[in-house]
Amino acid sequence: MIDFKPFKAIRPVADKVHLVASRSYVSYARKALASKLDENPYTFIHIINPEYNKPGRKSSGLTKFRKVRERFLDFVSEGVYFQDQTDCFYLYRQVQQIPGGKTFTGWIGGASVQDYLNKKIKIHEHTITSREEMFRQYLEVTGFNAEPVLIAHPHSEDLLALRDEIIQSTPSYDFTSTNRDRHQLWKVSDPKEIQAIQTYFSEFDASYIADGHHRSASSVLLAQDKIDNPSAQHFLACFIDEAEMAIYDFNRLIKDAGGLSSEILIKLIVENQIDLTPCELETPLEPGSFKLYTPEGWYLGKFPEDTLGKRNPVEALEAHQLSEFVLGPIFDIIDLRTDKRVFFKGGRSGHIGLQNSVDKGEADFAFALPAVTIEDLKRVADAGLCMPPKSTYIEPKLRSGMTIYPIEKNLVSG
Repeated sequence: MIDFKPFKAIRPVADKVHLVASRSYVSYARKALASKLDENPYTFIHIINPEYNKPGRKSSGLTKFRKVRERFLDFVSEGVYFQDQTDCFYLYRQVQQIPGGKTFTGWIGGASVQDYLNKKIKIHEHTITSREEMFRQYLEVTGFNAEPVLIAHPHSEDLLALRDEIIQSTPSYDFTSTNRDRHQLWKVSDPKEIQAIQTYFSEFDASYIADGHHRSASSVLLAQDKIDNPSAQHFLACFIDEAEMAIYDFNRLIKDAGGLSSEILIKLIVENQIDLTPCELETPLEPGSFKLYTPEGWYLGKFPEDTLGKRNPVEALEAHQLSEFVLGPIFDIIDLRTDKRVFFKGGRSGHIGLQNSVDKGEADFAFALPAVTIEDLKRVADAGLCMPPKSTYIEPKLRSGMTIYPIEKNLVSG
């Protein structure tokens, strides 16, 4: 049983939502971020960068968080934001309008901290204690949560039918962002529809965090500090049907390989029980395989089959096996998070992106891996294990500042 709670969202007015809603702050390159802040006075990024272009030393820690809160309340007083007066769910749809783009639809509401603690909302990543505590303080001081955690729920024909009914109505928001994604949002305020959504969610035994492990863990810490605050016992989440989730490959590139030649690298890989043969850029990857790109061309590698059946769900992942058979023994790369010789490409760039990086001299070698499946992710989470670093590139990427979850009572009204 999954507990899913409607809430009174604080939202941008309709004529400014396309200006307010933003990608996650960390996804912007420095120049792009500065350009957005210079050109758009309404972007949510101004709220989380309240001292942009102001003279003097920039604040940090609790002082900065207080300024974030003040800037947010400025947006409210200026009429950029308003709050819904009744508890609602919000149906969000993202349509990628690029060739081959996908459509994602999810339900935005409050996920239960208790479900997280009871492992009904399952995780597949390690979190860093210092980041958890930092974001817990941020939530406590600002009093709101503006970026939903992305959670995969089991497929439900009932929810699908209700979704299809709701999207026939006129959305509250309908805009296209500069990356050509179309964003639509429907406010679900009908008590019968709210009850139906909660009933359908109550039939799920478990759900799985796809993106937002630190945000969810920080919300749990806050809830434990604020037992008497009902709003703190849930956190902002967007639940999406696991069948609609898109998981792309996340690939590894090696730079500063210490003068290791392609010929020696290939010899060492073969000596580690890996079958390696020349292939093409377009050669597809199957489970248990990887591709290597060197300045001399592409190679298809296959991990040893005799060990696969003896592995736990993490050890069976190609990302783990690449570290075990190649990156560790050959390059002495032990920690992917900290080793500066390895970097990553994922998402839509494909294998051509890896090839271009090597051809341009940005990397010495590139390794392409099969995309993790939702079933892989679930097996890891069900076993209480964690994925190797940078194993998944998951879409949709949600917008910040579009449906804000108030943690503090009367945050807007006083």
